[in-house]
Amino acid sequence: MSQNPSLDSVAAVYELSKWRAGKNLDLVIVNTATVSAAYRLLPKDDDVASVYFCHGLHFDGHTDSIGDKLLARAEELLTHRTDAAVCMNGFDHGFFLDRMPGHRVLRLPAGVGLNADSWIPFIRPSLTSSRPDRPLRIVWMGYFVGRKRPLDAIRVLARLRATPGVGYSVLHAQLEMLGEGPLMDEARALAEQLDLHNAVSFRGHVDPRSSMQHADVLLHTANWEGYCRTLMEAAYIKLPAVSYAVKGCVDVDGTVAVGQPGDITALTNALVAIADGECFEPRRVDASWEAAFETVTAFLLREFGDQTTIDLRDIIELDRRIVDLDLVESQEPEGSSGRG
Repeated sequence: MSQNPSLDSVAAVYELSKWRAGKNLDLVIVNTATVSAAYRLLPKDDDVASVYFCHGLHFDGHTDSIGDKLLARAEELLTHRTDAAVCMNGFDHGFFLDRMPGHRVLRLPAGVGLNADSWIPFIRPSLTSSRPDRPLRIVWMGYFVGRKRPLDAIRVLARLRATPGVGYSVLHAQLEMLGEGPLMDEARALAEQLDLHNAVSFRGHVDPRSSMQHADVLLHTANWEGYCRTLMEAAYIKLPAVSYAVKGCVDVDGTVAVGQPGDITALTNALVAIADGECFEPRRVDASWEAAFETVTAFLLREFGDQTTIDLRDIIELDRRIVDLDLVESQEPEGSSGRG
């Protein structure tokens, strides 16, 4: 089974039914939209609790598209087959609260967290202030696909460098783009078309930490996120960040979230303000993955501890190894809600 729906997903429902019947299960935690939907399509088994660990519903309530309406309706029906939900942003939290008892919904304040030890050496000594003596350094990272809107970042750079009345730093701003994906060729072509080939660098799939440490601001242009881990990482190392005011981004403390997707002017104005020294100190939260794990563990034990003999803490070492590998989002496939 893959992340994206296909005919194989239909067969997977039957296979999941056989799998569940052959196990002595107390609790099943499902994750990713396709797999979670396939499992929750099974006939409800009152002896096996189902928990949806939702990194991000694939709709945000701000569009009237038929696709979003269908996704919302499908998830509404599936929620009736769900015993509890773990989510990461305000919109998803409200969606689940409207459809199941409040005590069965958990919102993680910092998403799944990060491996703090690997980021501590990259924490910046102070927030960026005005840099009139050199070009403003902007970093963008993500998978080059439609939902992430990488072309918007290039258009913002063009608008910045043409903004009247700004200083040297903004007029000579530079954009470093990390990641790969189907829209890379189109992004390169747009940079050439806008005569920005010397101002935009395409780094590909690399560890983002050094680039973030040496940047002046992070620019994030996605239509939505589950919980934008990239923005959380920026906040953790005290890197100012700008995004659209969309779900999963407005939820990250310290992010300057402005405008709706496609509002190049809003992003440009926010970057000019940051270049002028208007920085925003994020509220410090415990962003460690260990804190997220303990929060989820406590929630599951509270809600289902009387029907399971499993000590969920037994899998903490497995989680640790998984998080250690999870540093670069740039290879994230379309539709995934991992780092964001």
